[in-house]
Amino acid sequence: MTLILGVICNDGIVMACDSQVTMGDSKFTGATKLHPIRFGKITVLVAEAGSRTYTANYIRTLKVIAKRSNPETEQDIADIIQSAMNEFRKSLRRVHGYTSEALARFLIKQDINCVLLFGFQIGWKSSLVTMDIHESICRFADSHFQAHGTGALLGEYLLKEYTNSQLSRQLVLAMAVQIAGVAKQNDIFCGGNTVV
Repeated sequence: MTLILGVICNDGIVMACDSQVTMGDSKFTGATKLHPIRFGKITVLVAEAGSRTYTANYIRTLKVIAKRSNPETEQDIADIIQSAMNEFRKSLRRVHGYTSEALARFLIKQDINCVLLFGFQIGWKSSLVTMDIHESICRFADSHFQAHGTGALLGEYLLKEYTNSQLSRQLVLAMAVQIAGVAKQNDIFCGGNTVV
């Protein structure tokens, strides 16, 4: 899978990820897993972990919906993220001829894991939102940080231990690079350059 992380700071938000894709025994380093997407006047950063085919298709769907949006609140953005997931899952059901329940079983049986982490700021308020393809529910972070992917447990431990929402973006940026580096040293599914 990978490591994606987001941290809310006193002056904004920091997001980071590795750049390795693992397919079977093959590894490719150089993947783009962090995407800026315009939601009207607001730029939302989207980090992806999991099956590249599914995350890429979801992100394409999201870009189409976000392009014609004009959100004003955090909830508006969450609703757009949710709407894109609903549309994406509907297209998967059409392609495979599945009901919602059959699609859920297919994703589990095929071990298809996809998690997307969204970071954005409206005015002075920064937010992190997570979307998991299995749950298909948009969730706001319940702390100042989020980490997902195979390196998430280590990432969460380090983020909890060394960061807080009162730190500056510049300091958290340096810490995020270090945390991703530690994850890459300890998780064979994390690798490549760190992107922040």
